[in-house]
Amino acid sequence: MKFFTIGLGIGSLVGAAISFLPNAENTGKVKDDVKAWVNDTASDVNTLATSSNSASQSAALLQAELPQAQKTLNSLKTELSNFQTSIKPNLEAIKSEINQTMTTINKVKKL
Repeated sequence: MKFFTIGLGIGSLVGAAISFLPNAENTGKVKDDVKAWVNDTASDVNTLATSSNSASQSAALLQAELPQAQKTLNSLKTELSNFQTSIKPNLEAIKSEINQTMTTINKVKKL
């Protein structure tokens, strides 16, 4: 345990010393880069938490509205079925008229 504590202390001191060295890519210090990265990461975490909360609220709203949507869909299916049943006689009459018209056209063509 003694060597672990010594190693941890030396590592901490070396890390702290390195953080004050200048960064080769720009004029800032490494600690400034680390600070900026931590701040950006914290901002990203906050954005993720906000987005997650918004998604949870949207999912809850969808869950609440789903039964009404199902009722509406069932009602539309019933109305469509009733409509199809009600127009069936009219469709049969239209088909009959088309067949008679086609027969008449064919007779006229033969003349």
